[in-house]
Amino acid sequence: MELTLIEHSIILGTLLGDGFLQKRAQKARLRICHSYKQKEYVDWKYKQLLALCQRTAPPKSQQRPLGKAYSFSTQSEKILLQYHSLFYKENGLKKIDNELIDYIKHPLSLAVWWLDDGNARKDCVAGRLATCAFSLEEQKILQKLLFKNFKIRTNIVRNSIKKNKAQYYLYIPRQSFSRLVALIKIHVQQIPTMEYKLGKPRND
Repeated sequence: MELTLIEHSIILGTLLGDGFLQKRAQKARLRICHSYKQKEYVDWKYKQLLALCQRTAPPKSQQRPLGKAYSFSTQSEKILLQYHSLFYKENGLKKIDNELIDYIKHPLSLAVWWLDDGNARKDCVAGRLATCAFSLEEQKILQKLLFKNFKIRTNIVRNSIKKNKAQYYLYIPRQSFSRLVALIKIHVQQIPTMEYKLGKPRND
């Protein structure tokens, strides 16, 4: 099977964000899970990836220790293996390398990544991407990706230290946040309950 540009872009953005791939022999399947509060967002992803879900169950809710979740999985497909090699190390942990810069170019990928991991500040026009799972070197690659492909400038901010390991996030200042919103707004508006991720409107 071949993927459409929309499917390809959503998968890339999802894997930069909260989604994960499970490798199964010579195939892989995509697992998507969010808080039940983001039900409309999950349903949107399911609808966009429906061609990959012909042999799987629709999204369902589950009660978990941290709250109610809402999730679905695609069927296992050979074509998803290319994304596994792109995003995962041999030990199964996610990786970020320079190769990604040649893939994450469509605003839809950026929109999905932001909806998964982005947060708009409430006190000013700015935001941050929760990239704490990645090393400092990987943060620099993501920073380069955002500027080269979308002209979005970011600052790498040291957030905290957990288990003797520093964690970081990407801060998006005012001018670049306005550009981010302009790029992704058309996609985010398809999911009204997620429009809060665009932050407060500018009034100047």
